Amino acid sequence: MDYSQLTIITPTFNEADNVPELIDFISKQFSSASLIVADDGSTDGTQEVITQANLANPKFQLLDRSQADVHGLTISVMDAIAMVETDYFVVIDADLQHPPEVIKNLYTDLLGGNQIVSGARIPYQENQGWHRIFVTRSATFLAKLYLRIFKQIAVSDPMSGFFGGRTEFVQGTIKSSQDRFEPKGYKVFFDLLKASKGSFDYAEIMYQFRFRTSGESKLAPRHAWYFLRSLLR
Repeated sequence: MDYSQLTIITPTFNEADNVPELIDFISKQFSSASLIVADDGSTDGTQEVITQANLANPKFQLLDRSQADVHGLTISVMDAIAMVETDYFVVIDADLQHPPEVIKNLYTDLLGGNQIVSGARIPYQENQGWHRIFVTRSATFLAKLYLRIFKQIAVSDPMSGFFGGRTEFVQGTIKSSQDRFEPKGYKVFFDLLKASKGSFDYAEIMYQFRFRTSGESKLAPRHAWYFLRSLLR
């Protein structure tokens, strides 16, 4: 399959242990695709890994957000989407919890005419503390309810970080509705669905979520507050 009209976006912050494996997979399986690594100020060598990858493939770019005024996963992804020049893009985490082989399925659905696609996690046994599980499930319930009531959209996994879109449609949504996004937040996919105007074609692919094996989760208690603030935007 030709991936020359696909840009893969991965937001990073101190993922030097994981991002080489992701880059290696993309290099082998999606060699004609572009890659934007939106790094939010890593200090562990993540940026150096991307710089070296760029020497081997100029289509692999580093977006260095070290000096940005606002930091966060959502704004990192938004800034990367603004840079995309291909017809389509897919966002995937660098921690390898999203299986990169599913990128092909998401891209196929975009080629089929969908404006937005997402990976939806097959139910799995979470390995977090009860308080983290409670917060996650509560946020998912609220997000589903919000989208059902206000957008008339049924989404299996509205908190997914694994999604893609038709570039023109998503760039237009961000430009016209930037105030609907919570820049410091963690759930840019939910913000995108919330901000999208009118009807659009949407598809989702079920996948098996993986547990992190290296590095540390960046999710913090403050992100629950950012999500609640997003519901009111």
